[in-house]
Amino acid sequence: MPSASDRIAALRSLISLLTDASEAVIKEWKATDARGVDGLANASLPSPELFDARRILIGACNMCIDIVDDPLNRIMDINFAYTAGRALYLAVQTNIPDILENKPATEGIAVSELSRRIGAREAELGRMLRLLSTRGIFVEVRHDHFTNSHIGRVLVNNKPAQSMVLLAGMEPSFQIMQHLPAAVLDTTSARTPFQRAMGVDIGYFDYFAQDAKEEDGSLPKNPVLDIFSMAMLGYNQISSAALIADFPWASQGNATVVDVGGGMGSMTMKLAKSFPHLQLVVQDLPATIEQAKAMWQVEYAEAIDTGRVRLMEHNFFAEQPVKGADIYLLRFILHDWPDDKCIAILSRLREAMSPGSRVLVADMLIHPTSGSASLKNAPKPLPANYGLPHLNKNYMDIVMFALYGGKERTPEQFAHNAEQAGLKIEKIWECRGPLSIIEMSSSRI
Repeated sequence: MPSASDRIAALRSLISLLTDASEAVIKEWKATDARGVDGLANASLPSPELFDARRILIGACNMCIDIVDDPLNRIMDINFAYTAGRALYLAVQTNIPDILENKPATEGIAVSELSRRIGAREAELGRMLRLLSTRGIFVEVRHDHFTNSHIGRVLVNNKPAQSMVLLAGMEPSFQIMQHLPAAVLDTTSARTPFQRAMGVDIGYFDYFAQDAKEEDGSLPKNPVLDIFSMAMLGYNQISSAALIADFPWASQGNATVVDVGGGMGSMTMKLAKSFPHLQLVVQDLPATIEQAKAMWQVEYAEAIDTGRVRLMEHNFFAEQPVKGADIYLLRFILHDWPDDKCIAILSRLREAMSPGSRVLVADMLIHPTSGSASLKNAPKPLPANYGLPHLNKNYMDIVMFALYGGKERTPEQFAHNAEQAGLKIEKIWECRGPLSIIEMSSSRI
């Protein structure tokens, strides 16, 4: 256990970091204010200076709490965190952020009115909203009157962001996480928490894609998959700006970029609009490509009509049909799969590559708290991964295991899988968002 003198030294170092990082954030806010830009509302792609200062500030604030708080309070905070998640699920499920936005923020809406509108028990709803106000999602402007905070406002009329909350809070997801400890402790079976919860041996996507006939014989699409697709658009909101800004796409000229497993092509559409010389291919399974065709015809039909963007049915475990592309992009793909499947996916791409081809893996990078020679480590006394700013990556790592048997990976784990597939890492692009880009080339050409 650290001595009092050790804690005093750490606290003083953290206060110094807080002071310097706060001034850097204030400087950036002043600059955006001078340009007439709302620094809070437009913070999806911060400047490099703001990005670094923000994670130092957040990490230092949290570490200060670690040092000065009662340890049992910290344990309780982790132990009961799920209650805030359930409260947020209720709020989004009943459209409370949208409802609150229809009244002036200074007035808020009374719990009595909200309970009538959504059909809820008034006293218990008030308690849930007060919990979320304590966590900064809402603001209790006066007793039992609530409005959105600047955080809660992000959910207003934002179906992708709302779907991220709904996907995490749906009953199947809740059941799955209850099986997490048993799956970790069972050394005789590789069954995932998902398979245990559902009593099946098939995977997440196969399970929810099963035909479930109604009494009238119809085959409705499983609502989980609809919410999943919309939630992926939400994650794209968070990650795509940094992926586009922090990799030198402009210098690729008229390169052919294949978005492997690219969904409906939301990332590709941003690339197509930002870099008009790129030639782009979106690959995914047939049902998703059909959805993509409808979306592109509405939002950017010209790119399809001219042939600059192609929509192609493809399973990434099969032979890659586009040979010798300049770039094969795997965004939010490998983390869904265990190592042997990742190696299979990468091997298929390596077989199709020419000497100048590259594979770009856009995934979360796990930064060990002990540090990494491949990543920028935080200043002391912060943990090397900055602490709290990295927490969502650790959460997602556990979720990937629970749902799919997959994982978020360290640079060393990516390097191992690349080597097994006949690839090597050329560079890691640390982006100003949750994802980084791992650039790979073939070691067998």
